[in-house]
Amino acid sequence: MKVRCISDYVTPEQRVALGRVKYQGVLAQGLTIGREYLVLGLSFIADADRFQTGSYVLIQPDVGAIASYELCLFEIPDPRPSRYWRVQARRDEAGERVTLYPPDLLEATTIAEDDPRNGEELDEAWFAYLASDEYERIWTMLQDEFAAPDSPV
Repeated sequence: MKVRCISDYVTPEQRVALGRVKYQGVLAQGLTIGREYLVLGLSFIADADRFQTGSYVLIQPDVGAIASYELCLFEIPDPRPSRYWRVQARRDEAGERVTLYPPDLLEATTIAEDDPRNGEELDEAWFAYLASDEYERIWTMLQDEFAAPDSPV
């Protein structure tokens, strides 16, 4: 799946449509309007307490580490799902979520979310993972899968 950035800010109208009236949107860092991004995974979150209810794409932005962005910031020029994605549903103190990620990436993000270390230690561990051969393997696998625009997935 590939997405093309059409906005770097969730509008007030989109916030209302998402049911996040109290959410104060911020500029989405690391995106270029008009650029296409390879989608590493999708998340669908029902999280009323934290005002994060919505649909998210996990991508590699222009700068920094992989990150989730609201799907409403993108259009979908290539809607083919990855054959490597696996579905996971979970409920925790943050709410309910359904994710479609490659299994190894899902495991890494789940560990990161549940890690009791402080922010700085966790950031170091996460960036070490993103520099690992394992992450490079996942990235290359997905890039190869979507290299040809009309290839079946």
